[in-house]
Amino acid sequence: KFNLFYPIFLSSFCRPPQRPPQEECLICRSSAIEPWVQLSGCHHIFHQACLEGWLNSDHLTCPICRSRVVLASEAQWSDRQFVLQAVHRRGLDLKKASEDLKRDIEVVLTAVHQNGMSLVFASVALKNDKEVVLGAVHQNGMALGFASIELRNDREVVLAAVGQNGMALGFASEDLRNDREVVLAAARQDILALSEASEVLRNDGDFLLEVERLG
Repeated sequence: KFNLFYPIFLSSFCRPPQRPPQEECLICRSSAIEPWVQLSGCHHIFHQACLEGWLNSDHLTCPICRSRVVLASEAQWSDRQFVLQAVHRRGLDLKKASEDLKRDIEVVLTAVHQNGMSLVFASVALKNDKEVVLGAVHQNGMALGFASIELRNDREVVLAAVGQNGMALGFASEDLRNDREVVLAAARQDILALSEASEVLRNDGDFLLEVERLG
């Protein structure tokens, strides 16, 4: 799966038009004055934004003649600037980055801030980095499932996760699933999260009354 984000990404298979563009973009059918790009293989011309949108919708071909678009090379996914730009727009593209860049805290933070679930592709060391994991769970609480065992037992991290998605409680340590404040925070976000609480709390009448008061 290929994702196109910035003009720099166009350079391997696009170039500025070598002739004046046609009256309208062949994708949006608009003649609006916008940056134009031309596919280097078939030479069809489009608005840059329209072509980016087309390719980001999982199309790997020219929208007119269906000739295949050349993908980014493996070497590009070892280029720090290229990868930073990619994960800024689509965090899950961290999967394609080199192993070195999956250990790069700036790259990984950029990815998890865009999509917390990209934490799954981070190095083992960064899955145990509190700043990285907090960034991930603030964006998507369910990213807690990819954090280290140590951080799943970190109260601050788990509170952040269940505050974003109550069901993330299921990934917390046993101790924290038995923590009244943590479970209340999870239930406040999603009452169904109560199913992930410890058996002790689920059978505690006084605690269940507290949950009921959440409304």
